Amino acid sequence: MSQDREKLSRTKRTLKPAEPRPKLDQAEVLRILQAIDCSDVSGAQTRALASLMFFNHLRLGDALGLMFRDLIWEGSNPYLLISKRGITGQREDRFALTCFPEALRALLISA
Repeated sequence: MSQDREKLSRTKRTLKPAEPRPKLDQAEVLRILQAIDCSDVSGAQTRALASLMFFNHLRLGDALGLMFRDLIWEGSNPYLLISKRGITGQREDRFALTCFPEALRALLISA
């Protein structure tokens, strides 16, 4: 048993401090979005998904989980209803997030 503990202590990895993630500026984001070919449906959908993620700061799972009914209008302002699950997966929180015009335009083009 002591051999197992020795082996375990030798194989433990030390955690490194997180490195800062590189951030894209708006010019780089626009270049990436313009590089997506929108001549077919899949290109328009890819551009809409990337626009949602870039402009609304959504994670991929949050963006993929959106439905058309999650886009609501209050007056002339569009909002996205985002669902977040708790750690246990039992509790679900929903909150409204302002939909940026660039993302809304890409969503309407792809629809």
